[in-house]
Amino acid sequence: MKRSQLVAILLLAILLPALLLAGCGGSKANDSKALGAHRWKAVTVAGAAVANGGPVTAAFENGTVTGNTGVNQYSGSYETQKGNAISIKLGPMTQMAGTPEAMKLEAAYIKSLGQASAYKVDDSKLTLLSPSGGELVVYDVYVPASLTGTDWECTGYNNGRGAFQGVVSSATITAKFSTDGSLSGNGGVNQYNSAYTVQGNTISIQPPVATLMAGPPDIMEQETAYLAALPKAHTYVIEGPRLTMRSADGALIVEYATK
Repeated sequence: MKRSQLVAILLLAILLPALLLAGCGGSKANDSKALGAHRWKAVTVAGAAVANGGPVTAAFENGTVTGNTGVNQYSGSYETQKGNAISIKLGPMTQMAGTPEAMKLEAAYIKSLGQASAYKVDDSKLTLLSPSGGELVVYDVYVPASLTGTDWECTGYNNGRGAFQGVVSSATITAKFSTDGSLSGNGGVNQYNSAYTVQGNTISIQPPVATLMAGPPDIMEQETAYLAALPKAHTYVIEGPRLTMRSADGALIVEYATK
């Protein structure tokens, strides 16, 4: 054997373990800080695009995962390990009902979270992966709307008779929360004004004062119920383009979407 060949073999023997270690470097990745750096909004679930509607969201922070299925709030725990391995165990969820399509999406999303075994993440995207490496959920960074300065349109309200119902299609109910603590909008027929205060996620709304225009009976009945519901709001949550308010006992009071 030539001397040059012997030297090459010895160098390869020395370098091979280091090369193998470098090649396996991905298995030692730990991007858990990036995982918790943002709130996330799902764009695909089980390979299907998430359609318009309530956003499907997730936030990972110190072993706790919280978010929205598009219909219900959920919470749970998660663990990460080197190699960007992850396991998610869901806990309590609210029990709201949605459209058949929304409930089907919720079921697929919850199933996907439970199947996740690894993740990929950067500054703009998070992907949860199955044990075989398939994409379960793909998220983009989630930036919710702001309570103030946003033009909100009511999509549902508590009718005061123990039921939550959608807005009549021929009417538009609006709300705008200003930074000075004033609230203004249209109840479907009349303009109204009120005042509000917030502390954390709690909100207090004063009984609104409205103009005295007359309209169709069904629209007037809706407007009266909507204005009566506002002072009952106690907490609020903003999920993407949706603002939801609930009473002190957790009853749904009013929901809005960005216009």
